[in-house]
Amino acid sequence: MRRRSDPPARFAGLRDGALLTEPPSTARWIARRAAGLGAFWILCLVVLT
Repeated sequence: MRRRSDPPARFAGLRDGALLTEPPSTARWIARRAAGLGAFWILCLVVLT
């Protein structure tokens, strides 16, 4: 029964996260940071090769 009640709780948490602007902004920042690092490493590889 506990496992059945877990997914709705997770969805409720996601809904709360959507209402709050902090979680999406942090995720976006992390994604932007990862994309920037990826582009940086690709540039380094292109320059080295």
